[in-house]
Amino acid sequence: MFTPPPLHQLLVTRTDNRPNRPFAGGLAAFITIHQTGNPRPTANAHAHARWMAREAPYSWHATIDDREVWQSLDWGEQGWHAGDGAAGPGNTTSIGLEICMHEGIDEAAADLNAAWLAARLRLDGHGYEGIVQHNHWTGKDCPALIRAEPGRWERFLEQVARFEEFESRTRLEDRVTRLEARVDALESAFAVAVERPGKAS
Repeated sequence: MFTPPPLHQLLVTRTDNRPNRPFAGGLAAFITIHQTGNPRPTANAHAHARWMAREAPYSWHATIDDREVWQSLDWGEQGWHAGDGAAGPGNTTSIGLEICMHEGIDEAAADLNAAWLAARLRLDGHGYEGIVQHNHWTGKDCPALIRAEPGRWERFLEQVARFEEFESRTRLEDRVTRLEARVDALESAFAVAVERPGKAS
């Protein structure tokens, strides 16, 4: 059974590696999937988040590995990750998610964690125009390992769709449960009021 990964934050406070502008309307039209291109054994999600916070010349929203997620930019803020220029649609209209590919990583688990995060973002209103590869914006061979394996991209999108369906159903059930609890509380309060009517003045 899938267990959602912990989502940590190390939000970038530097201003020199990001546009410092929100998405139009506060929502990203697309979600762009990258892979880090970094095979070093220590190049996990936390390491990339620290690098972005300290010295990376560009910025993306979250890095995902097989254990956890590290968020670096607010979801409603533009980043520099698509390689299509400061005014390019990849940067100005999409959230960038980087999937780690370091030595020893469980690639299937990392893909699944990224699919879960993409689904959550979609349910929050982002990615309403779709989920695309980095390749979509510039032709770069990224996410390289996903692109190299036939059917892997399609499986990733199917995983996103399944998470969306499950999470949507879960959120609806939670709302119904809260509503039922509120109705029960109101009924109880009404019953007490009927049993103990206030004195007439």
